[in-house]
Amino acid sequence: VTHTTYSSWRNRHFIDATEAATESISGPTADPYRSGLTNLLRYGLSLEKFDSPQARMPEVRYRDGAFLYAFPFDSKKTDLRWLVEATSSLANWNLTVFDSATQSPLPADGWTEVGAGGSVAPGAPVFYRLQLQSTSSN
Repeated sequence: VTHTTYSSWRNRHFIDATEAATESISGPTADPYRSGLTNLLRYGLSLEKFDSPQARMPEVRYRDGAFLYAFPFDSKKTDLRWLVEATSSLANWNLTVFDSATQSPLPADGWTEVGAGGSVAPGAPVFYRLQLQSTSSN
């Protein structure tokens, strides 16, 4: 089953009326099973309620002499804003290398690859992070 809205994902996985009405269980920022993944992240990565996240977690790939950050991306999930940030210092996340609000990637097999390019000093370490933001009220 492919969900294109968080509301659809939520309705499928929290059919109990009490759970569905309780934000701390079924809300986008909830992690009711203490798995380390919020419900919004599970939805964004196309994971079911109890799926193991390993196969869908972002990863670093080496292609054409460069390290790239790869992440699952589903453009049909228009209620999400996907942000990938890069830095060479974990104290300062000021470089956005991908923003779905302004960029339209062409995912290969459901994955998108981005890199920091020349925005980080040569030889400096590069760290990436993915943020998913809800653009709707659920």
